[in-house]
Amino acid sequence: MGNGTSIVQRLKDFIFYAYYFPDPIAAPWLRPAVKAGLKLVRENKINIIFATGMPWTALVVGRQISKKTGIPFIADFRDPWLGNPFLKSKGQLLDWRERICERKIVEEAALVTANTEPLREEFINRYPHVSADKIISLPNGFDSHDFDHLPASPLHNNKTPRKLMLAHAGFLYGKRDPAPLLKALDLLCRHHPELADVVEFQQMGGITLEYDFAKRFGALIDKGIVKLLGQLPYNDCLARLAEADILVIIQPGTKTQIPSKLYDYLCINRPILTITSPDGALGKMIKENNFGALFSPEEEHLLMRNLVDLCRMKRDDKVMSADYPGREKFDVIHIARQLENKMKQIVADSEVR
Repeated sequence: MGNGTSIVQRLKDFIFYAYYFPDPIAAPWLRPAVKAGLKLVRENKINIIFATGMPWTALVVGRQISKKTGIPFIADFRDPWLGNPFLKSKGQLLDWRERICERKIVEEAALVTANTEPLREEFINRYPHVSADKIISLPNGFDSHDFDHLPASPLHNNKTPRKLMLAHAGFLYGKRDPAPLLKALDLLCRHHPELADVVEFQQMGGITLEYDFAKRFGALIDKGIVKLLGQLPYNDCLARLAEADILVIIQPGTKTQIPSKLYDYLCINRPILTITSPDGALGKMIKENNFGALFSPEEEHLLMRNLVDLCRMKRDDKVMSADYPGREKFDVIHIARQLENKMKQIVADSEVR
């Protein structure tokens, strides 16, 4: 809660966050979920509990069921809880309470899984008294069966000239600001006006930024270079992504997070353009696996030159393709097999005790 907020508003915020602790998404379900979980344990031969967050309530539920039954539980972090740049402080008291909750969960879990290696390293550094062996990285991934209906390559409409189609699927908010890309597009229009009608950026998803997006980039919207499609059903998003030439990821300002859309993009297997810090989890993953072009948010002119090259390729009707052999290790079948082996080990160890 910011210092510029009035005392009355800060009090209202505190009451809200305290009532909906640990998160406003699922906190009201905490007690019913624990009760239902205990009933399931009594009625079934359950020998391990898997809790994933966020919402963080799920991790608290998993821990409570484990404490009441003695059944080991796995705490699966799909995002960082503490230090998440997309989450605001709830005030010193509730921030302290969050730290206590996370510490107890990490200490008492039989296994802690983090969705990126930097997040795993963060846990190890934050809790040096916890064995590093029980904290592993378990990445997100894709299920290739979800994409069977998509075309193998973009379809072409021979009746109209084909533009270079850039597509981004996902909510733009907070630090996920598309300004570097749109500034590069504006530079392209000013320095290479002959290419202005060759490129189009489609945004699928809502926009809630600290500035008026439509006002700031109104000229690009009016020219048809930027198209705001709003929120679309998942399958509609996939269809549009499959039709695009370049799939865009925007993730500046994060060190430990990799957006789930990357795995969708990998399965679609189109060229990927990523805007992020090269030393963060996403940047490192892109570089290590050669998953497309990578630009830091400050490299607007480099990004513009890349877009110029892509526009010229498109204008000359050259094929744009991607070949990411390293993507196979992010297939959910491979990831599930890793988790299955860990679960079997935990169950065997608990039976010995």
